[in-house]
Amino acid sequence: MTDRYISTTSYKTLKDKPEYNREKLWLIKDLIPQGEVVILFGDKGVGKTFITLDIALQIATGSQELGHTKRGIVTYIPLEGKNGFFQRVEAALHHKYPEDGGENLLIDFWEDDWIWGRGQDLSLPHKDIPRDEYLSEDGEAIMELRKPCAYRDWRRYGDYLSWDDSFTHVLIIDIFSKAIPSADIMSWEDMNNVINNLEKVIEGAKKNRLKTGWTKKDFDEHLTIILVAHAGKDSRAGVLGSSILEANIPTILEVKKGKGKTRSLNVKKAKSFLEGKKFPLTLRDSNINGHETHWVDWGKEVNPVEDAILDRTANEPIEKKQLALELRDQFKDQYATDKSFTTVFNRACKKLMETSFFCPVSYEEGILAKRNMETTGDE
Repeated sequence: MTDRYISTTSYKTLKDKPEYNREKLWLIKDLIPQGEVVILFGDKGVGKTFITLDIALQIATGSQELGHTKRGIVTYIPLEGKNGFFQRVEAALHHKYPEDGGENLLIDFWEDDWIWGRGQDLSLPHKDIPRDEYLSEDGEAIMELRKPCAYRDWRRYGDYLSWDDSFTHVLIIDIFSKAIPSADIMSWEDMNNVINNLEKVIEGAKKNRLKTGWTKKDFDEHLTIILVAHAGKDSRAGVLGSSILEANIPTILEVKKGKGKTRSLNVKKAKSFLEGKKFPLTLRDSNINGHETHWVDWGKEVNPVEDAILDRTANEPIEKKQLALELRDQFKDQYATDKSFTTVFNRACKKLMETSFFCPVSYEEGILAKRNMETTGDE
């Protein structure tokens, strides 16, 4: 019997190797993994960008609102809603992270002339670019797009994201459909190609980290890519596009609308015990320098009266008596008598104080939503 080259290795040989016994790595424990592609989707207008931006800032600041969170650098690519994007960032920082200047949040509009920039399209086929085409004689990177160019070196993009001390831990693409202009989102072949390209970006980031001689601890510096996507016409069908997106992407998060401004982030698919769980949240109103926007308040479910109280006290104090009069007019069709509404209103105020949504500055000065208070002495 002739000898054959055997490409497989026995379990007994492999089982003790460290690379096959690594603990799963997380950016947000059991929710956002390291080194993988994640999809966050929902119906149009549900608040996907507000929620994704809040998750980005939790990672950028090291906030622990959704669980144990590793602090890192986030590159956010807003492909729609650019005009109001910075107001959204400012509102979130103002209301939730007033001491953080957003240094770990990088913004890239994909509007430059780099090889992965102008006319960016995640569905363009991958092609390795030889080093002599990538570097000039003095070793400087040459990234200008050579026309015509029907490909991208997606590993090089990952290489770029991890090139220096500003290693990008999270790349967010909002919205996914605008990052694939020449692809058919319903095509199995096109979406399979996109997933492969994204995996090459992650691979390029990791390989650069390995080749530059970082310590073993730094090998855990993987890139996670979050795609913000629309739901299909029937949201029960899931993410808009070919079924291969949900089949081949390991973490799927869905934003669902509740009553009023309440929402929930549902863990539709995950490699953790959180699969099937949901995180309640409320979109709070904000006025930043004359710009109306929202910010995300996690972890509390409120009824319509409580929600109305918080909205009205979001940016300026108001006397409790005056607030009751305003809201009684708003809810006059839902309560038979003024007395019944007053009972509900007082109960709502008490609950909001107990759950730290707001605290009374004083009835003379008015009540103000606690998380929006400009001064800290009353908190």
